[in-house]
Parts: sequence; structure tokens; C-alpha cells
Amino acid sequence: MKWLMIVGFLIIAIIGIAAGLYFSGTVKFPFLPPQKSVKTQSESANVSQNQTQQQTPSTISPTLKASQNNANNNASITNSQKNIIQSAADKVKQQEVLKLQRDARVLSNMDPSDAAKIIENMDDTQAAKVLSYMDNKEASDVLSELTSSNPKKATKLLNMMGASPGG
Repeated sequence: MKWLMIVGFLIIAIIGIAAGLYFSGTVKFPFLPPQKSVKTQSESANVSQNQTQQQTPSTISPTLKASQNNANNNASITNSQKNIIQSAADKVKQQEVLKLQRDARVLSNMDPSDAAKIIENMDDTQAAKVLSYMDNKEASDVLSELTSSNPKKATKLLNMMGASPGG
């Protein structure tokens, strides 16, 4: 029974390794269709574009025209992907701003000494961002309380917020 389990495990391991090598493009099996990687497609598109630029328009074959159209389609896909990534980044940034505004409102409604204790335990960058979203009076009250317990952090936060001491 042990041998059967060992043999079964070895068969599964060999199949897994073979599948990994096949999908990575390292090994080609004659009974499976060849894998075409994205890198290979983009390289062939670049080669066909270079060939197209070197030839005169009258000598461009239909195959090269088709590959040039494919390259243009790949470029439009890339632009749409860029737009999706940009919109996702904008959405994340907007969510971060909303969170900072919410945190600033919560801390503004607290007693300045309690808010200072919370700010003292925050990451410096996060604390500076939250304080910058607070009303100036409320932020100064919190920084004043923080100065009595941790003057170095208060000064650092003030500098990170873009203010200069004494001005």
C-alpha cells in the first residue's frame, strides 16, 4: 500500500513538473499545441514593424500588413489597460483621501490630548496626512498636546505638513 502511494505521488509530481515546463515554454511536447507567450508576440510585432519601416510601401506583403494590424491592436489593448490601471489608481487615491478625511473628523471631535495620544502612535506619514486634513485650530491643539509628550514627533509632523516652525 505504501508503494502504491509513493508511485502515485511520483506520477503527480512528474505531471506537475511537466505541466509547469510546458506552460513556461521551456519544453515543447509534440502531442500538445505550442504555447505562444506574450513576449514572443510583442517581439514578432516589433520585428514586423521594423521590416515594414525598411521596405517601400509597394513591397509590403499581406502577411506583414496583417502583423502590423496586430501590433496596432496590441497597442490599443495596452492603452485600454493603461486606462484601467489609471482609473484603479485614481479610485485607490480617492479612497485614501476619504479615509484620511474620516480619520481627521474623528480626531477633531475628540479631546486634543486623546487625539494627540492616537497621533503619537501613528506612522509619521499617516499622522501628517491626517493632521493636514484637520481644521488648523484643531490640528494646532493636537500638536500642542503632542509637543508636551513628544516634541520631536510634533516638530517632525509639522515639517512634514509643510509648515515651518515660527512662521
